[in-house]
Amino acid sequence: MNLSGVRNAIIAKVDGMTGFRMSPFPVELFDRSQNTLAHLAFAVSIGSSQSMDERQRVPTRVFMSSNVDVIFAYRIRPHSISADYNNALDKEVEVVETLLGSYVSTPGIEIRYNQSTRTFAQSLEYVLVQLTFTVIHTP
Repeated sequence: MNLSGVRNAIIAKVDGMTGFRMSPFPVELFDRSQNTLAHLAFAVSIGSSQSMDERQRVPTRVFMSSNVDVIFAYRIRPHSISADYNNALDKEVEVVETLLGSYVSTPGIEIRYNQSTRTFAQSLEYVLVQLTFTVIHTP
């Protein structure tokens, strides 16, 4: 699967989750989204790719490892900060489970969860959750 195919497959899975919609901004500029549109908006980018020499046993097949970032925003209401932060954490787990579960039976692609980071937008209205995955695939 080529890089755009990997990215589009991940976009389709997150976009299919209730309430999520793709942001026009890439992961690196995601915090520039308008606050009124940010809740459950997401972005996907492939930051880097590298060869997987240890898997290159067949001369006609190339294996790649790509670092994929998914970021989404979850609105934090001023009078429900703790509850909304917990809700954002639950959404984070849902995204991970959706992405990991969706590739179990897909030939030619493996996805592995690496880490999550959570930060607050400068407006303090949103928690931004960034998930990092490693995707192993053939181009």
